[in-house]
Amino acid sequence: MAIWGSKGGVGTSLIVAEISKELSEKRNSSCLVMDSSFLGGNLDIMLGLKQFKKRHIALGALTASLDETYASSMTQKVNDMLSLLAIESNELDNNQMKDYSRELSNELSHQVNFIIEDLSNSNISQSDFDYVALNIDTLIIVTEPSVSSVRAAANLIHQLEEKNSSVRCILIVNNVRPEKSATVSMSEIEKLLHKKINVECAYEQSLCDEILRGKSIYKQSFDISKKINIVTSLLLGEEPSLPKKNFLNRIFQSK
Repeated sequence: MAIWGSKGGVGTSLIVAEISKELSEKRNSSCLVMDSSFLGGNLDIMLGLKQFKKRHIALGALTASLDETYASSMTQKVNDMLSLLAIESNELDNNQMKDYSRELSNELSHQVNFIIEDLSNSNISQSDFDYVALNIDTLIIVTEPSVSSVRAAANLIHQLEEKNSSVRCILIVNNVRPEKSATVSMSEIEKLLHKKINVECAYEQSLCDEILRGKSIYKQSFDISKKINIVTSLLLGEEPSLPKKNFLNRIFQSK
């Protein structure tokens, strides 16, 4: 599985972290998260890791044989059922790092229920499109209600269709700014993408403060918390329980 952000700053890493925590902590599903930001990133903060340092990869590692024991040593435990694979190198380029990270994850694939790759937009290349089309079972696409973000998502979907990919797509619209700043509506997004939006996450001003306090967002009462719960249910093949509308909402909608 991969989670792809249509541009930087749409909340991709947050959604990666929260889905992996819910799957591992609440749903008894073991997970390996792959960090594809080799020169920084904030997955460690999102996952609540302290004194975090990426595993260093030397140039000679590319020619060395890999096995499960070595691959495991490159991961870091988040909880008993969740590990993070995060590597860095001063000698390898971005594509070499991605290929090597994927080789490591392949060695560990039989140990976990889910492998979740964080594909933030700043690191996306044409080879990633090809990789997703051929190797990923489920792709979560995260976009925001802006023209540039939706166009990038539409381009990805178009490329997948051109490659006749069988990947299952789940679409998330994340309002990272107040909804009044949106430049496209949900109906316009669905028209541009030719697909139905699975969930829309409302803007939450206090979200960053909660993350810095070490809170797991999926456990909270925010709208995005409920939407993450829905996406997790979809991943597990469950019929998600949609948030119940209150009495006043039902009255107004009936008029």
